[in-house]
Amino acid sequence: MVLASDEVQKNWRRPTLRLILSVVMVGLVLAVAASLIAIGFVRARQTAVERVQERMNDFSDRLTSRLTIISGDTTTFVNIFATAPNERLVDKLTFAREALNRSPTVDGIFIGYEDGSFFHAVNLREDVWRKALTAPQEAAIAIRIADRRTDSENTMRAFFLDASGKRLEAERVGPANFDPRRRPWYEKAKNGKTAVATGPYAAAATGALAMTI
Repeated sequence: MVLASDEVQKNWRRPTLRLILSVVMVGLVLAVAASLIAIGFVRARQTAVERVQERMNDFSDRLTSRLTIISGDTTTFVNIFATAPNERLVDKLTFAREALNRSPTVDGIFIGYEDGSFFHAVNLREDVWRKALTAPQEAAIAIRIADRRTDSENTMRAFFLDASGKRLEAERVGPANFDPRRRPWYEKAKNGKTAVATGPYAAAATGALAMTI
């Protein structure tokens, strides 16, 4: 009786051919399923990226047309913003304010210069920008300027406009740690002959996802 029991236990512990094949088949099915899922994910991701790129290109074309209409004369627009950040400031503020008010999908206009200076107009309808710039409650637009041509201390100052365009007394001054020349949108547009789109990417000032045209 003892020998018979031992024999039964040995047979029980020994895997049968059917069990081995079943395990192998399950493994193959899982491997194939994982491969198909991975392929489907890659294709879906590629399709999504292509659709986003198409929408970005379409948005870029529409925005360029809108800015052209707003500026009226492209040559005049270029001449205004080709000057140093603090020069022709009234003209810059007028154009930036009008452009931002007419373009609800645009949160800012940024002009980067070859020496690292910049002019930045920001629509403050988003809380993320209001917090980043510690904007006054009545502020509607923020202006950030860093002019390395005239400022040896390399500072950035920010002031604010209300909804009517009136400049508020509040002003922020701090180090100009931001260099537009190191940003992907600047590199892409530097030698471009037409409008280019960059992004989405993390904005340097807020960390929020952004795209630049």
